Amino acid sequence: MPIVEQSVRAGVTYNVQLTNGTLFKSVKLIGLTESKLGQFADFPLESWLVLELESGKRVYVKPASARYFEEL
Repeated sequence: MPIVEQSVRAGVTYNVQLTNGTLFKSVKLIGLTESKLGQFADFPLESWLVLELESGKRVYVKPASARYFEEL
């Protein structure tokens, strides 16, 4: 199989399916949080995947919980 030089990209809109079955439709991929910033939270955090809903609100999910990204 050929290797493709592609990946998900910040600023692009996707449908994102999580491993628990949750589907986020038409969300913009913003990027990842910086793990060292989570050291100042009330509980330990690492990097989170940041998705922006059509309403402008943001959703933070663990990167390992993303099953697939469908580019729109």
